Amino acid sequence: MTPNDISRREILRVEDVEDTILAEFAERDPIFRSMRGGTDPDNPFDLSAASPHAIDVLKLYSLSGLKVPPTIEASRGSTIPILLCHGLTPFYKPGVEPTGVWGMGYTATLKDVDAATVAVFPESKLLKVAQSRQELQFGLTAGGKIGVPDEGLALANQIPGVTMTGAELHATTNQEFGLAIRCSFSVLEVQAGPVGAGGARWNIYRTSERIDVFQPLFQTLLIPRGVERLCISVEMWVRRPFRFLAWTKVRQWLYPPVTFDVSL
Repeated sequence: MTPNDISRREILRVEDVEDTILAEFAERDPIFRSMRGGTDPDNPFDLSAASPHAIDVLKLYSLSGLKVPPTIEASRGSTIPILLCHGLTPFYKPGVEPTGVWGMGYTATLKDVDAATVAVFPESKLLKVAQSRQELQFGLTAGGKIGVPDEGLALANQIPGVTMTGAELHATTNQEFGLAIRCSFSVLEVQAGPVGAGGARWNIYRTSERIDVFQPLFQTLLIPRGVERLCISVEMWVRRPFRFLAWTKVRQWLYPPVTFDVSL
């Protein structure tokens, strides 16, 4: 498997599914109400997953010159906190009319490791931002907790030697969240949560803005000390609504799993 981006040109299957969230959004969207019925191609998208990137959170604290809080230092045992950076992009195939992506799904599961997901971002809520692709920032603790403080985060230096696709990593002056990640998101609705032992899942829906752009996803987890590599299986789907007589239906393109070997 190639180490960077994987584009799955084939699909596992095409099916009509029940998705009340997407159907309700579509009924409120003037673009969908103006759409005419038609036949979708068998596979209109090249859905690409970026290879997950793993970063040791405690090493990030060290690089930033921050001290690990005493409560975290005292609880350090057989596990270490890891930041996993995921991402996906739905590309239109040549010759296919770009009629829009209304929903995407991304599920990452770990194989052969006893891990535990601490947090995911974006989390299960509507991101209340004023405009498309607005820049957001969220905090990261030494233990892997993710949060968006009400008062915002005062950013300090950018962490040297650390690169993340579509995001920047900074130290902060916040006593709880020593690190902050800056990135851009579309205006979207998200369902997210842990899956199995160290996995994570996101269902991403458009509201008023397009989501057929790169979408960064972040996860923190605890893994046993001594683990040097993670085997991560990623499953993805794309959905969009269509009209069938007087009803709104949802069509799904489900892609075969992709496996990544991620170095720690």
